[in-house]
Order: sequence, then C-alpha cells, then structure tokens
Amino acid sequence: QSVSKVYAESLARMDYEKDKAKNKVAILDKKSYSDSYYENQVKSIVAKYTYINKDKEKDIFIASSFMNADECSVRFNGYITLSREF
Repeated sequence: QSVSKVYAESLARMDYEKDKAKNKVAILDKKSYSDSYYENQVKSIVAKYTYINKDKEKDIFIASSFMNADECSVRFNGYITLSREF
C-alpha cells in the first residue's frame, strides 16, 4: 500500500527528533527523512511470519516496513507478536 504524505511527514518528524536526541545533531534534515519515506514509490509492507523451532514450537508475528523502487528496507516500523510457544 502506498504511504500518504501526512504519514511520511509524521514519521520523518519522529525519526529526525530521535536522531537529534541520540547524536546531538541530526544526520539528515527533516526533508530528507520525509522524502525517503514518501518519494520513489514508497510502499508499506505488512507480512506475517511463522518461525518453528527444532521442538516444533511456533512463534507467529506480523512485521511492518517501508520499501521503495530502489531499496527493500527504507524503514522498519515494528512488529506485533500474535502467539509464542517458545
């Protein structure tokens, strides 16, 4: 699904402030963050993963990230655990 400009700008502000707090000076400016989250056909990818360990126990979660026409990992948005047996 395509990423809206409002959502991209919201995430850009958060990541810019987080970067600035961590490094005292942001590595990228807000516009660079915003452009990387919106330009170049950015899509939001949501995928369900099931891991099974050697004891046949499952860990199932959903992960979200952004990709664009050039990169498969523009931003990792997080994950939610659906079930965990180990």
